[in-house]
Amino acid sequence: MNTMTKQAVLTVKKLVALDPEMVRRIESFRFSERINTESEAIRRLIELGLSRSASKAKFGTRPG
Repeated sequence: MNTMTKQAVLTVKKLVALDPEMVRRIESFRFSERINTESEAIRRLIELGLSRSASKAKFGTRPG
């Protein structure tokens, strides 16, 4: 996984709406992985999802 370094510059911001269950799941992931911020937890989850999607596409399967 391509993890961000402390030197990375985060210049693009996105506003997303989440249902309460998804927020609970993100917080659970954050605490189980001992991630300092909610933003970092969300970035890691997005990276995990994108990596998984890319590996499925590589083998000719469709995500979902």
